[in-house]
Amino acid sequence: MAEQRKVPDICKDIGKRIASLRKKAGMTQEVLAEQIEADTSYLARIEIGQRQPSIDKLDQIAKALGVPLGQLFTGWAAGMKLPAGERAWTTQAKILGKSIEELSAADLKLLVKLAERLGHQG
Repeated sequence: MAEQRKVPDICKDIGKRIASLRKKAGMTQEVLAEQIEADTSYLARIEIGQRQPSIDKLDQIAKALGVPLGQLFTGWAAGMKLPAGERAWTTQAKILGKSIEELSAADLKLLVKLAERLGHQG
């Protein structure tokens, strides 16, 4: 029996977004599959997170759905207003990003280790 390759978890999130956007647009899987020149079964497996589509295929899907490619990854499109909690996190991330730019290579390495340890707590 052939070993099945594990699909990254992000593919499940992307698949859910594609299915949601497709339904919101009033499209069937058959219609979207035809527009992206793919089999319906392939699109169905993307939507349930069992397939890892290429960036080119995701770009085709985004165009067919009339959304920016990034929206498939984040769920947010340019011009959409983020919830208050997301805005606060985004502001903090920008501040952190500016601070990181000023770190030495050694300090950056230390920060990454600290972040990894903090991420494994809780």
